[in-house]
Amino acid sequence: ENNVFTYPVNNKTWSETLAQLKEKQIEEAKIFAKTLLYNTDWYVTRKAEKGTAIPNDIETQRDNIRTACDNHESAINDLTTKSAIMNYNIVY
Repeated sequence: ENNVFTYPVNNKTWSETLAQLKEKQIEEAKIFAKTLLYNTDWYVTRKAEKGTAIPNDIETQRDNIRTACDNHESAINDLTTKSAIMNYNIVY
Protein backbone atom coordinates (compact mmCIF):
# COMPACT_ATOMS: atom_id res chain seq x y z
CA GLU A 1 0.00 0.00 0.00
CA ASN A 2 1.34 3.39 -0.97
CA ASN A 3 0.53 6.27 1.33
CA VAL A 4 0.97 9.83 0.21
CA PHE A 5 1.74 12.32 2.91
CA THR A 6 1.19 15.99 2.29
CA TYR A 7 1.95 18.95 4.45
CA PRO A 8 1.50 22.69 4.13
CA VAL A 9 4.54 24.71 3.14
CA ASN A 10 3.73 27.53 5.56
CA ASN A 11 6.87 27.05 7.67
CA LYS A 12 9.24 26.47 4.78
CA THR A 13 11.75 29.12 3.85
CA TRP A 14 12.80 30.03 0.32
CA SER A 15 15.98 31.70 -0.78
CA GLU A 16 14.15 33.45 -3.62
CA THR A 17 12.53 36.82 -3.10
CA LEU A 18 8.76 37.27 -3.21
CA ALA A 19 9.12 38.74 -6.72
CA GLN A 20 11.26 35.82 -7.90
CA LEU A 21 8.75 33.27 -6.61
CA LYS A 22 5.93 35.13 -8.32
CA GLU A 23 7.91 35.16 -11.55
CA LYS A 24 8.53 31.43 -11.21
CA GLN A 25 4.84 30.60 -10.64
CA ILE A 26 3.72 32.89 -13.48
CA GLU A 27 6.18 31.14 -15.78
CA GLU A 28 4.68 27.79 -14.74
CA ALA A 29 1.19 29.10 -15.59
CA LYS A 30 2.44 30.26 -18.99
CA ILE A 31 4.13 26.94 -19.72
CA PHE A 32 0.94 25.11 -18.83
CA ALA A 33 -1.09 27.41 -21.13
CA LYS A 34 1.44 26.98 -23.93
CA THR A 35 1.16 23.21 -23.60
CA LEU A 36 -2.63 23.40 -23.83
CA LEU A 37 -2.50 25.77 -26.81
CA TYR A 38 -0.03 23.48 -28.58
CA ASN A 39 -2.81 20.94 -29.18
CA THR A 40 -4.66 23.39 -31.44
CA ASP A 41 -1.75 25.35 -32.91
CA TRP A 42 -2.17 23.54 -36.21
CA TYR A 43 -5.47 25.39 -36.74
CA VAL A 44 -3.62 28.69 -36.44
CA THR A 45 -0.88 27.52 -38.81
CA ARG A 46 -3.45 26.27 -41.32
CA LYS A 47 -5.24 29.64 -41.20
CA ALA A 48 -1.96 31.51 -41.74
CA GLU A 49 -0.91 29.27 -44.62
CA LYS A 50 -4.19 28.49 -46.32
CA GLY A 51 -6.69 31.01 -45.01
CA THR A 52 -8.91 28.25 -43.58
CA ALA A 53 -11.02 29.58 -40.73
CA ILE A 54 -10.41 28.35 -37.22
CA PRO A 55 -13.58 26.67 -35.88
CA ASN A 56 -15.43 28.85 -33.36
CA ASP A 57 -15.17 26.28 -30.58
CA ILE A 58 -11.40 26.10 -31.04
CA GLU A 59 -11.09 29.90 -30.99
CA THR A 60 -13.21 29.98 -27.83
CA GLN A 61 -11.12 27.24 -26.22
CA ARG A 62 -7.89 29.09 -27.05
CA ASP A 63 -9.31 32.40 -25.79
CA ASN A 64 -10.37 30.71 -22.54
CA ILE A 65 -6.85 29.31 -22.03
CA ARG A 66 -5.29 32.75 -22.56
CA THR A 67 -7.84 34.38 -20.24
CA ALA A 68 -7.19 31.75 -17.56
CA CYS A 69 -3.45 32.37 -17.87
CA ASP A 70 -3.97 36.13 -17.47
CA ASN A 71 -6.19 35.47 -14.44
CA HIS A 72 -3.54 33.22 -12.88
CA GLU A 73 -0.90 35.89 -13.43
CA SER A 74 -3.07 38.53 -11.76
CA ALA A 75 -3.92 36.23 -8.85
CA ILE A 76 -0.27 35.33 -8.32
CA ASN A 77 0.77 38.98 -8.43
CA ASP A 78 -1.88 39.76 -5.78
CA LEU A 79 -0.40 37.24 -3.31
CA THR A 80 1.62 38.71 -0.46
CA THR A 81 3.46 35.77 1.13
CA LYS A 82 5.92 33.23 -0.19
CA SER A 83 3.88 30.32 1.14
CA ALA A 84 0.74 31.63 -0.58
CA ILE A 85 2.63 31.82 -3.86
CA MET A 86 4.05 28.33 -3.51
CA ASN A 87 0.66 26.91 -2.47
CA TYR A 88 -1.10 28.56 -5.42
CA ASN A 89 -2.73 25.88 -7.54
CA ILE A 90 -2.54 26.42 -11.30
CA VAL A 91 -5.56 24.72 -12.87
CA TYR A 92 -6.93 25.24 -16.36
